[in-house]
Amino acid sequence: MSKFAWGDSFWKLNQHLIERYLTCHTAEDIIEMQERIQEELEQEARERKADGRSPFPCLSREVD
Repeated sequence: MSKFAWGDSFWKLNQHLIERYLTCHTAEDIIEMQERIQEELEQEARERKADGRSPFPCLSREVD
């Protein structure tokens, strides 16, 4: 990723997801992980919204 100016930022933003996908061994595992991650993100957005916070922390000035 060092060839790209955005490589470090990409890794910092996505490392936790990439590491989770690295545990997958089959295409089915990847699909299951994708669905699990999507559900987690949707649940987090619902909780943030219920707490009166922005469901999209990247668009707010909040720091978790």
